[in-house]
Amino acid sequence: MDHEIAHTFRVTAATIRRNKGCSILKWTNYFVANLGDESTFFSPSLTYSLQSNLDLTVGAQWLQGGADTEYGRLSDTYYAQFQWFF
Repeated sequence: MDHEIAHTFRVTAATIRRNKGCSILKWTNYFVANLGDESTFFSPSLTYSLQSNLDLTVGAQWLQGGADTEYGRLSDTYYAQFQWFF
C-alpha cells in the first residue's frame, strides 16, 4: 500500500488596512508539496475590498510535476472572483 505524504503551507504575506481596521488589500499564498511523487501546487492570490461587503480576488494555481504525478497531470489556472457579503 502506497501512502502519499503532503505538506501544506498558508502564508498571508501582506495586508493593508483602512482606518477602521477593515482590510482593503490582502495577499495570500498556498503551497502544497506531495513528498511521495515530488509534485507541487502553488496558489498566490490578491484580494481587494471594493466596498465593505464586496471583494474582488484574482489569483493563479500553478502545478508542477511529471505527467503521472498528483499535480503534474493538471493544468495551470488563472481566475477572478467577486465575493458579496450580505
